[in-house]
Amino acid sequence: MVDSALLAAKVAAVRDATARVRTVLPASVEAFVADRTTREVVTLNIFVAIQACLDLAAHWLACWHAPLDLPIYHRYYSGKTWRQ
Repeated sequence: MVDSALLAAKVAAVRDATARVRTVLPASVEAFVADRTTREVVTLNIFVAIQACLDLAAHWLACWHAPLDLPIYHRYYSGKTWRQ
């Protein structure tokens, strides 16, 4: 089960970061390239948004993954190491 509070927090972080990018993004590429502070703000907020998406994806995968005590898991993976 996906934690709804975590889901809401991560979605809010992505929305906040993308909104910040929209507010500082200049109208032209030349203005963007010329302004170091704007480039840093955009880069940081894109990083924050991507990190929140990856955190959420990891949480979803952890919740979705079948429990390790299932009989089919033991039949398939018994005796195997991670290198096999």
